[in-house]
Amino acid sequence: MINTGNHYSVSRAEIPLAEGEKLRCEPGSMLAYRNLSVETARSSKSYLELTKSYFLGGESIFANSFEGQKGGGWIRLEEQIPGQIVCHELRAGEPGVVVTRESLLASTLNVSTETKYRGVSGFFKGVGIGSTVAKLVDDTDSVGRIYLNSGKGVVQAISVSSEDGPVVVDNDHIVGYTEGLENTVRRMGNTKSLFLSGEGFVCEFAGNGTVFVDSGTTGRSNALSSGAGASKDSVENTAIQVAVAGAVALGVGLVFGREGVDTLIKIISQKA
Repeated sequence: MINTGNHYSVSRAEIPLAEGEKLRCEPGSMLAYRNLSVETARSSKSYLELTKSYFLGGESIFANSFEGQKGGGWIRLEEQIPGQIVCHELRAGEPGVVVTRESLLASTLNVSTETKYRGVSGFFKGVGIGSTVAKLVDDTDSVGRIYLNSGKGVVQAISVSSEDGPVVVDNDHIVGYTEGLENTVRRMGNTKSLFLSGEGFVCEFAGNGTVFVDSGTTGRSNALSSGAGASKDSVENTAIQVAVAGAVALGVGLVFGREGVDTLIKIISQKA
């Protein structure tokens, strides 16, 4: 089920900014704009927080702030293919969003971000050793907006509900998910499937919320071979993740057998 409640695609669309309204964007994300002022500044975070955000969350030290001038204006964000950018609205009382490294492209100024260390568990759960949590500022009752981006392909939102049951997602295609969802990593099928299915580890999401995934445009194999819809960095990161996960699982399997692989999964299957 594709959920369109609080999120929508902004593919090749003009994002309106009213007079005085500001949008904070990552460097290089702007494609075009009209009647906006631009200011480049360092984040207000401390140097320690900036370092943590840069290395773990992929946030840039400097960001561009676009502000609507008299009469308002608009901005278009850059994407390689239609559908790579999705806007998610944050409202008071609703959970924040856990965003994978380098997937947060822009946000309104009433959204705060915090980088959290996830460790090895986060690596297997598709968010990396560090991720960014985007939340609406506590003292505001307005609607905040975050813009999620993937270099691998089209971003889709999948609804998860306790009534319908858990949703299983390839851990290499996670862009983000709403806080409160329980993210448990497990292997795909039996031990044979772990190495031969082409999936390896998957993430099972339970509870109530939304998971954002990138679907690719021509399938994983074509994207990796031709580079269509995937940046060089994303392809390299994918290859590294697959190699590391496979090597770890294979080593544990050879030394400790199937019970060892099961134990490994139990160790990393802690709530993210």
